[in-house]
Amino acid sequence: MYSKVSSVYDLDFSMLSKVMPNAKILDNFLLVDNYSEQAGLAKPMKTPYPLCLHLYFCIICQDGEAEIKVNFKTYKLTRNKAAFMMKNNVLEIVNVSDDFKCVSMVTGEPTDGSRFKGDTITALSVRNHLAVNPILELDDKVMSRIMTITKLIRETMDDCEMRDELKKSMIMSMFHAMSCFFIPRMDNMKTERLANVKLTRKEMIFRNFIRNVENHYTKERLITFYADLEYITPKYLSTVVYEVSNRHAGDWINEYVIFEAKKLLGSEFLSIQEICYKLNFSNQSFFGKYFKRHTGMSPLEYRKSVGK
Repeated sequence: MYSKVSSVYDLDFSMLSKVMPNAKILDNFLLVDNYSEQAGLAKPMKTPYPLCLHLYFCIICQDGEAEIKVNFKTYKLTRNKAAFMMKNNVLEIVNVSDDFKCVSMVTGEPTDGSRFKGDTITALSVRNHLAVNPILELDDKVMSRIMTITKLIRETMDDCEMRDELKKSMIMSMFHAMSCFFIPRMDNMKTERLANVKLTRKEMIFRNFIRNVENHYTKERLITFYADLEYITPKYLSTVVYEVSNRHAGDWINEYVIFEAKKLLGSEFLSIQEICYKLNFSNQSFFGKYFKRHTGMSPLEYRKSVGK
């Protein structure tokens, strides 16, 4: 049922359509629950092996509990808790109680803030939080609102009279609305965690690294620069960042740079050459090669694509 890659198996939309053939899939978006007519199909089951996600996955628990592993770290999902898994995360569902009820949302598009045209730091801070802690606890009021939103999404997807383009616009708007619930609570959890939990040396190094990247990514892209700020070797910094976040230090740096480049290219206020200098590239050719290596498109091609 799953395509095997070493000891981890791939899970994408083509595989989801086989696992849940009656689920509604609209342009790389899927919403299922286990309290409606899809109950027999939507209830998560124990996975016989870890799954590498080629999509973004959110599970919101309404009742019962489930034990899951995200990037091989164990978490307990109970009432009013949500689990957010990003693309390339490894998910394993270890155990599910008989009374477990949830809503699951799956999308091929980022749900971590990178769709927003707000500032880069806020959007990527959400992703950073989810990389370290994918579980978010919600209160009853927020849960009630989220259930209302998901009910509206489900009804929208069932509405045969509405064109797919309108459905997609409404779904994305609802994702944005849900972020208004999630982002402040992520900030509160982050503050509480830092106040009440003593970080390990490696966790402190990673936190400082992310803070330094946020402060310097428009000027500095070399790992050696960030290692020097920590008074450690680039090799040790790279090792620590990967151990804590399961991502390479260079990937974190590149993500900030590319995110900012996309945001600026989506605006007509700056020319590509001005963006190149704003992000401290020596020339437009170097910037173009860097951007295409990470996105598959040239800066001009990307600007035209978002301008459609």
